[in-house]
Amino acid sequence: LAANAIAKIIRGEDRQSVEREYRTAHAKMYRGRLWINRLARAAVLTPRFASLLVQLARFQQPTLRLLTKRVVTPQL
Repeated sequence: LAANAIAKIIRGEDRQSVEREYRTAHAKMYRGRLWINRLARAAVLTPRFASLLVQLARFQQPTLRLLTKRVVTPQL
């Protein structure tokens, strides 16, 4: 998205319009998915939390499938 926006600006398209399009596309792409970023960050910063998630995932496979499906499916 960012590279496309930069290319448009370099080609002379209206900067404000390009920035607005970029913000809209970026928000659409991440809508409803910020929770997974927070979860991943917590797992990286806190190894014990990551271990707990792995242990829970072993026993809660349907929940793990649901979460994974929400991340990789465009709209759910």
